[in-house]
Amino acid sequence: LFLFLISIIYLSCNDSKKTHSPKAETAQVEENTLEYGAGEEDLQVDTMPEEVYGDDFEGDESDYDVLGFFVTAQGGLLCRDAPGGEVIYKFSYGEEVHIKEVTDEQLTIIDEGEEISGNWVEVYIPDSALTGYVFDGFLASMTLDLDPIKIATLTPAFFIDVSDEEGLLLDGEHYTYDENLNMIGEIEVSKISDIEIIDATRFERPERKDVAIANYWEEHCEWANFVTIKYNGKEIIVFGEYVLQITSNEELTYKSKKIDLIHAKSFLTKTGTLIHELSGCSAGYDFLIKSDNEYSFVQDAESEVEDPDKVYTLFFDENEYGSASIYDETVKNDTIFAKVSQHFQEGVGAYKLKIFKDGGWHYIEYDTTRDYEQGN
Repeated sequence: LFLFLISIIYLSCNDSKKTHSPKAETAQVEENTLEYGAGEEDLQVDTMPEEVYGDDFEGDESDYDVLGFFVTAQGGLLCRDAPGGEVIYKFSYGEEVHIKEVTDEQLTIIDEGEEISGNWVEVYIPDSALTGYVFDGFLASMTLDLDPIKIATLTPAFFIDVSDEEGLLLDGEHYTYDENLNMIGEIEVSKISDIEIIDATRFERPERKDVAIANYWEEHCEWANFVTIKYNGKEIIVFGEYVLQITSNEELTYKSKKIDLIHAKSFLTKTGTLIHELSGCSAGYDFLIKSDNEYSFVQDAESEVEDPDKVYTLFFDENEYGSASIYDETVKNDTIFAKVSQHFQEGVGAYKLKIFKDGGWHYIEYDTTRDYEQGN
């Protein structure tokens, strides 16, 4: 059953860049045209989810909606009242589809000269109690099979709950947006401020749709999730580049005062793109200090202050080449000491930090070591 599900996903992935043609669905339905291979069986409509997922499935027999897939047809995917029946809904490119049942009714179509085979599947129609049927040849189980540019321009905004996490809104002037990601206003934030993070879009996007078309590779590392936050008692949607989600908070005493060492990750895209590796972007988390009820980034003491573009803040990255993490923070006199471990494709490394206050908060790296023989 697992091998069959993989084969269906493989067939669906092959069409991730195609435009779905309604005319294609009028192609002749051929019986038993989908080859499963020796010893493999069809996934019948009465198959329980636990038979597909094994012990990882925690629901009951009615929970078929754990099967979440994404539409790969650029023009959208038609949903019908029965296999081959009347159209009752249309899913957009990149929209998530939850499968209720996989039927044994198979379909083979010709789309732009390529044969696409699959099954009719019963799916849930969003915001209703209805279900319908779609052809799963235009469904993929992974977002890796979606085109980021098409997501930015074609996929409706869909927000995912972030479970009321604590966060920070960076200072500056920020645009606000409606639920369809249309700009509707602007706010000015005088200092880094506490917020409540409510939800965020499923897919990362540029702040403007035209950026996705004009400067895709140049701008991609600046894509982000749009985030719903509660700021000054109001719920607003802002671009995720300016929102940090607090992941840890450690209290220390510095010069007889309580300070907080904060790790916070950004909703800004710093990972590899959805369909390409080694993009040059880095994921990770920022390091901030809260002192006297003010939040501050920690700047590199050796940066060239005259040039703002060369002033670096303390950031611990994770990318295709490796990762870094800070630990063992302690205070001695007027200095915070910490250690940083590094993991590279070629090996491991480490360095130490001195963090101190001189006007603002600054850091200095020292005792840098690397061992490439321990690489994985």
